[in-house]
Amino acid sequence: VNHLLDLDEAQPFDFLVADRLLRSPLNKFVLYNRLSTEDAIVVQYFPAKSLADESETVDTPAWVGCLSCEVANTVVAGCYNGSVDIFDSASLTKQTTIAAHEQPIRAVSCWQQSSSPKSSAEQFMLATASKDQSIKCFDVQGGGEYVQRSVLQGHANSVESMTVLTGASSSEAG
Repeated sequence: VNHLLDLDEAQPFDFLVADRLLRSPLNKFVLYNRLSTEDAIVVQYFPAKSLADESETVDTPAWVGCLSCEVANTVVAGCYNGSVDIFDSASLTKQTTIAAHEQPIRAVSCWQQSSSPKSSAEQFMLATASKDQSIKCFDVQGGGEYVQRSVLQGHANSVESMTVLTGASSSEAG
């Protein structure tokens, strides 16, 4: 592709065939995906992005078990050491760490409290699910402050996932 585009400096490219990333020789890809060689095969190319761009990495104290980007300008990472790291998504600076659980966190979800008159981009609710068989809810404020609002216990096994439904009125919730 570099030669066809007459690029002065070689650049890495990735390729798509039938909306799938091409990571093997084309003939193996065609056989594995059962594509017909009688039809035209469209190969799309685009500049490859390295997954290990050192300028965009962030150190965390433990392995990350889950991520959420549901609140504007915020990335929430649930870690295997039971903590939650909250980052500013633009600068990737850590805003706060919450020691939430005794065991690994397997799911996080965050949402804006639209009914609150004080609601802002810096203020949101956070739910965490853990292998310690509990779900915890936090009110996260700007400046890294947080308050634990509730603990949902009684699960027979670890909580591996959860869904938080927001926006329902009290007559709809049930």
